[in-house]
Amino acid sequence: MRRKTLTFLLFLPLAVHAQFHADVETGLVFSSPYNIIRVPNAGGTTLDLATDLETQRTLFYRLRAGYTFGKRHTVSVLFAPLSVDSKGVLNKDVLYDNERFAAGTDLTGTFKFNTYRLTYRYELVRNNRFRLGVGLTGLVRDAAVRLRDENQSRTFDNFGVVPLLHYNLWWNPARRLLVLSEADASYARQGQAFDVFAGVGYRFSERLAAKAGYRVIQGGANVERTYTFSWLNFASVGLVYTPNLEKE
Repeated sequence: MRRKTLTFLLFLPLAVHAQFHADVETGLVFSSPYNIIRVPNAGGTTLDLATDLETQRTLFYRLRAGYTFGKRHTVSVLFAPLSVDSKGVLNKDVLYDNERFAAGTDLTGTFKFNTYRLTYRYELVRNNRFRLGVGLTGLVRDAAVRLRDENQSRTFDNFGVVPLLHYNLWWNPARRLLVLSEADASYARQGQAFDVFAGVGYRFSERLAAKAGYRVIQGGANVERTYTFSWLNFASVGLVYTPNLEKE
């Protein structure tokens, strides 16, 4: 009995290590087809930070850590901060959250969308070549849009919790090649949220891989207090540290 207990204690850290995974992603926010805001919804001025101003290219990063148990169940946490500036000269008067910005003003708009996510995923298919998982994500949104010129500044904050559907796909068609995709998404009458990634990876080893691909974040809300809808495109690269399925 003592020998079995000792063996269990010796191999427990290895088992925990084997099921831990992490994902680090960074890259460039390279375009925004639209980033529309209107505060208040009734009476505010519609302003598109992507077309009325010019969106500045900016770097972003995301950090994820998770643990797989029972082979098919995974829980992960994600920290995804985001802040994008748009700059330009207004061609119209803008009433934003009861503050007026005059036409001809040099304006900077800052779109902040920080999210903190807790995800549970169940893998419907799991082998050493292919994984497909579905689940749920709880997203905490810390968002704000700030308009400022040389004389004044106005910030509208938006904090909330949103449930999202989640899926994850991992395919290893060749020894080193990976095909990767994941998404968190929801849709309701008041608005929607989509965060979708598709890309490829290269396996350095059984556990470590690099990835590169395209990410899009799209969504917004049409509610009593505010109207806001955004679309942001990302070119991303990263590293993935994942459980070794080949030895299961």
